[in-house]
Amino acid sequence: DTLEGAILRLHEPVDKGMALKFGDSPCEDKSCGYVTVLKDGDIYHMYYRGLYTDAITRLGTYCYARSEDGIHWVKPNLGICEFKGSKENNIILVGGDGTHSFSPFIDFNPEAKQEERFKAMGLQLTPDKKRWVLLAFVSPDGIHWKKLQDEPVLTEGAFDSQNVSFWSVSEEKYVCYYRTKSKGQ
Repeated sequence: DTLEGAILRLHEPVDKGMALKFGDSPCEDKSCGYVTVLKDGDIYHMYYRGLYTDAITRLGTYCYARSEDGIHWVKPNLGICEFKGSKENNIILVGGDGTHSFSPFIDFNPEAKQEERFKAMGLQLTPDKKRWVLLAFVSPDGIHWKKLQDEPVLTEGAFDSQNVSFWSVSEEKYVCYYRTKSKGQ
């Protein structure tokens, strides 16, 4: 109930090496972003934007890595998505739908279907290229993803950052945190 004897100490960083190097693959660039790490049993799943191009060319990638200890990571050759003529990569999504800010979560809703145990939100540009919307994705294993539906689940917001969704146990509903704008800003 008091701070008597408490001290503030800045710990010195210790270089433990690189856990995962980005930009060493044709499907990544050096500024990979929007990283999400999920622990599922004994496996850690990492999702990250590998390559981002503008919304017009729609050639972005979203990639996957895994670890058994959260320290040593591998980028498995998944063979799911073709990129530059090859499926020899760790890409889980390629193109314009979802690859800008794909943000997965493990669904703890007791009513969730096993084949939809992993869920995610991802950005899509509307056909008129005037605004962004959020699409819902589902997966049984956190690797093989498909759209839950063609229609967006959220349409009003900026959505230009990592849009974080989850099943809220206390509220008993799905929740999404996203950035929005005020009029005139």
